[in-house]
Amino acid sequence: MADAKLKPGQDPERHPDCPRCKGQGFYLAYAGRGYYPDGSFGHNQWKDCWCDPWQKPETLPAAVNPGGY
Repeated sequence: MADAKLKPGQDPERHPDCPRCKGQGFYLAYAGRGYYPDGSFGHNQWKDCWCDPWQKPETLPAAVNPGGY
């Protein structure tokens, strides 16, 4: 894959058109909501994406709705 197609922040070892991580190599799995009324705190959960630059677009992982907010 040519590095000229990469945008700032994209990982050359990830697929630039991945709907899940958008080429960054990680994605927001769950958006935390900050402090809850009981005093606990909801943190954001980030996960690694294992898309490969040679994958066909139809085999890339699906996008994730992080929920939360």
